[in-house]
Amino acid sequence: MADIYTKELNEEQLNAVKYLDGPMMIIAGAGSGKTRVLTYKILYLLDHGFKPDNIMALTFTNKAANELKSRIHKYAGDKKARAIAAGTFHSVFSKIIRKNAELIGHTSSYTVFDTENTRSLLKDIIKDMRVSERHKADLVQTRISQAKMMLIDPYDYAENQEMIIDDTKFGQPHVVDIYLEYWQRCRRMNVLDFDDLLLFTYKIFNNFPNVLRNYQDQYTYVLVDEYQDTNYAQYAIVKQLADLNEQLCVVGDDSQSIYSFRGANIGNIFQLKQDFPNLKTFILTRNYRSTKRIVDVSNNLISYNKAKIEKKIVTDNELGEPIAILTADNEHEEARKVVSNIFQVIQNYHYDYKDFVILYRVNALSRALEDELRRLNLPYRIYGGMSFYERKEIKDVLAYFKFICNSNDLESFKRIINLPPRGIGNTTALKLQEAFYTNSDLTFSTLLSHIDEYELDISKPTQLRIKTFHASMEKYRLVLDQLDAFTMAKAIIYETGYYKYAEADSHERAENLDALLSGIRDYTEHFEEENDGMFPTLQDYLAVISLITSNDDIDDDNVISLMTIHNAKGLEFDNVFVVGVEENVLPHFNSLMDARAIEEERRTFYVAITRARKRLYISFAMTRFSKGVVRFNEPSRFIFEMDNEHFNAQSQKLFLNSKYQQKSLPNNFNHNYTKKSNNDKPKRLPDKNEIDTKDKTFVLGIKLLKKLKEGMVIEHNKFGIGKIVSIEGNNSEAKAVVDFENASKKHIILKFAKIRIL
Repeated sequence: MADIYTKELNEEQLNAVKYLDGPMMIIAGAGSGKTRVLTYKILYLLDHGFKPDNIMALTFTNKAANELKSRIHKYAGDKKARAIAAGTFHSVFSKIIRKNAELIGHTSSYTVFDTENTRSLLKDIIKDMRVSERHKADLVQTRISQAKMMLIDPYDYAENQEMIIDDTKFGQPHVVDIYLEYWQRCRRMNVLDFDDLLLFTYKIFNNFPNVLRNYQDQYTYVLVDEYQDTNYAQYAIVKQLADLNEQLCVVGDDSQSIYSFRGANIGNIFQLKQDFPNLKTFILTRNYRSTKRIVDVSNNLISYNKAKIEKKIVTDNELGEPIAILTADNEHEEARKVVSNIFQVIQNYHYDYKDFVILYRVNALSRALEDELRRLNLPYRIYGGMSFYERKEIKDVLAYFKFICNSNDLESFKRIINLPPRGIGNTTALKLQEAFYTNSDLTFSTLLSHIDEYELDISKPTQLRIKTFHASMEKYRLVLDQLDAFTMAKAIIYETGYYKYAEADSHERAENLDALLSGIRDYTEHFEEENDGMFPTLQDYLAVISLITSNDDIDDDNVISLMTIHNAKGLEFDNVFVVGVEENVLPHFNSLMDARAIEEERRTFYVAITRARKRLYISFAMTRFSKGVVRFNEPSRFIFEMDNEHFNAQSQKLFLNSKYQQKSLPNNFNHNYTKKSNNDKPKRLPDKNEIDTKDKTFVLGIKLLKKLKEGMVIEHNKFGIGKIVSIEGNNSEAKAVVDFENASKKHIILKFAKIRIL
């Protein structure tokens, strides 16, 4: 086995794999063989005294975990691969919670809420509290999620005056009360949401040191993939697990940290050295993916970031074709140029459709591209939209499964109680819900089976239908541990009449149910093979399926892929088209006055261009229809930060056009990522029309309307200094034509424009 390490790894990779003298961090540049290094690191551990069940490997997607286990299986065998605790943060921690659920006031039969379940429950709470005129479920949900990612439960929230003041300023004064009620209802229903899987793992370890010590003794070596994407809760749990043995290996790339909107904190990379003073850092700089041109322009781009670990990515690959910048008058011409170039490359080089991806910063940019692809009858798929598990019929039957496994799951109950129609309306369901919440010692199962003993103003026929429904659910609960997941699922889908109900609605819905059953059968057979003939229960299946991530849906069908840059992370394609590379789009307008955010936008663009193996196309439209008006755009500053020597001749002309000026960054950047500051705490939710800026001299032009006059010199926060040519319109419709020194004449809408009078 020793020869395989020197044969398969370069010197940088080999040094990282062989290091066993303490905590370590591997900074893996784009295309540098990160998964290969993780695989051989685990194999090296197995060769040097570590048992498989002493190794924990945490990933962000099931796809990454499965790929890792598959590679381990290839070299170390099936038994060792299965014994390693390799999986997503949520799946691994869910198993820890299930074994210790009683410590947090739950039972091991808990079910997991998805985003829709959470939002539905929050809507009910907001309605019950009669604060719906001021509180929106999606905003409250985001706020609660932010708090949980910072390990703040509702009781901590209530003591945090800064957060409460922020909520009040933003017109959401009851978030703290809603959070507490949500917390208590989830406890009553024996459900957890995704964020709870992190929060409660931390609480178990923090409040029960003996339990933590047991896991520290069991998992003597912890590996973390994509460490730059960890949020505060994930970082804290990893630190708990690794504190005793200090046998920790994290792999990531600071240049690819692009998920701050999910709570990811690039500062976790810089904090690690403080938490583990003996930390040794290894940097992988050899790119095996991209051409030299693509590597060089990405190096040049990311060099503009100040908060980074210094490294220069190199490659022995061919120079490759020059990078193309496609300039279009509008989004329709942009789509035509992109699709035309795809067609031309296919004709010239005989690529499959699956070798192409079109990337964009925001989903809205896909529409014109779809129109053009449909016009030419080219096959494509948009990723990140509705996944298989988000289809109505799939969510319906999964709700059946959840309610049978957890009889207190009211959200699942409300979804299925009248599917197929049973004559039990929403009003009845709400009465049952109210009775359950107002009787703290009452289980929902008891309520349904003895409904006639409670004064709920529900008619006798409806009571009988409820009892009949409850009895049918109890029939399945009695055999939950006696039948495998596939047998149970098939019985539920057919015997409840749901399959016939779905089939009557559409043949496609029935086909989707068949596909689900096929997947459950495969899962059951695979489980039995891996567990010496022991079958999985329906609850085992739910524990896996409830943690499916959007990236796990990406397949190898022969279609052109369309997706956001964030969805493309971890993927690679021979031919990459990045569209909408314009100021206000990439970088996004929300980031323009925040240097930290600008740096993340630059990392986002870096991720986009480093997905490319062979060819890279970058496009922008000089006008784009947005929010009911045509907006004029400038090419993104990021284009000018790339090495234009690697652009084709046509694209290099762009740099000769004096009207396109390279943008400067705001100078309000705090580079101290390792110090925990107020910026690391959940802040109030920004209004979608608000630009967060610390420069108070700029105000919305509408506020200065009475002072503005023709001939007056003003400064615009984006376009710079200019003279007002004319002003027209009143109030919110007011517009000004301004002749800017560096941007020619522009029409600005004063209710959106940030300006100051000079």
